Amino acid sequence: MKKRLICLGLVAILSVVGLYSSIHLAEMHYKKPHHQLMLIDTLPFMEKWFPRDQVESAVKSLEVLSDVNTINPFDNPDFDPYAAAMNAPAATEKFVPQESCDISETISCTKVDDSDYSKIAGLAVSVYGIIGYILLIGLVIIHAARRISRSDVFVFMLWVGAWLGILFSIYLTVVEAFFIKSFCPYCLVSAAVMLGIFICMIAGFGFEPLRMFLRGEIFPTSLFIKKKQS
Repeated sequence: MKKRLICLGLVAILSVVGLYSSIHLAEMHYKKPHHQLMLIDTLPFMEKWFPRDQVESAVKSLEVLSDVNTINPFDNPDFDPYAAAMNAPAATEKFVPQESCDISETISCTKVDDSDYSKIAGLAVSVYGIIGYILLIGLVIIHAARRISRSDVFVFMLWVGAWLGILFSIYLTVVEAFFIKSFCPYCLVSAAVMLGIFICMIAGFGFEPLRMFLRGEIFPTSLFIKKKQS
């Protein structure tokens, strides 16, 4: 029992760390106007916190600024390329950090966050992380309040959550490595947290929750094994 309590305690602590990481990523994601616009399109009630007219105005301002930066100087008949070359400042480096976690081209929160893979069903991946970690913390607290050592429905849900979390973390890490070709430090922290949670659940409970579920001991009836008829 002591071993399991320690494992559950570690799960709770790791979940708090993961929750902090996910909240920071969500804040970074939704401070950008175009992400705010997608949020209120997906969840209209969020317009209370992100007024649509203000968000759309900010998006248009950024688009105008982008257009200004892409004007072709050769369209100007008075443009002198030789003078421009002689008076031009030294070229800046390609990588320009925007966040504290932007270290290089291959380690950049911004590059990952601006990719198409940073959203699922219109919501930032970090939002799902926040929900998941809150659920894990809640399940640990509820199970601890029951003061039982064996697996119950809450441990089973923790066990399933650990499996789903580690698989999702593997998917995101593969996407960062092979598609985005850049890693987000906070995402890596979250992946390490999920690995720790997975190890704790396996070390503390093994496959007992699954066996009890299949035998019908977690829920009133089993979904997979029919009861023997007398």
